[in-house]
Amino acid sequence: MQIAVDELTSERHRRLYAAVARDQKHGVRLVNGNSNNEGRLEVLHNGTWGSVCDDSFTNIDVKVVCRQLGYTNGAALARAPFGQGMGTVWMDDVACNGTETRIQDCWHNGWGVHDCSHSEDVGIRCSDYSEALQQEITALKVSSL
Repeated sequence: MQIAVDELTSERHRRLYAAVARDQKHGVRLVNGNSNNEGRLEVLHNGTWGSVCDDSFTNIDVKVVCRQLGYTNGAALARAPFGQGMGTVWMDDVACNGTETRIQDCWHNGWGVHDCSHSEDVGIRCSDYSEALQQEITALKVSSL
């Protein structure tokens, strides 16, 4: 029985490590969703996670975020549908042109410059895993064995 528990715990640690490594690599994460492809958008800046305000957030911005996470498309959801964040609101009035590879490269008011409360944290639901992300996940699983 102890072996089965240890194996389960080890598998949970591998999955957690893979998720944390992915979040750190991409500098974005989706929090409090029912699955990995949805949640409150948070970005990593100066070693601290913070939320993004839904003001002016468009489908172009969503596409940049979803592409950054390895998806091909998605939808923005306003008014903190995945709960309100805590701490810093890092980005407001985000305006991507669609060619950026990271949401952090899009125009915004400046890091931590906003007129939002956490009731305006943007939520995102991404769709369509890209082949590149699937290969990355497979490589992480193989390397962790």
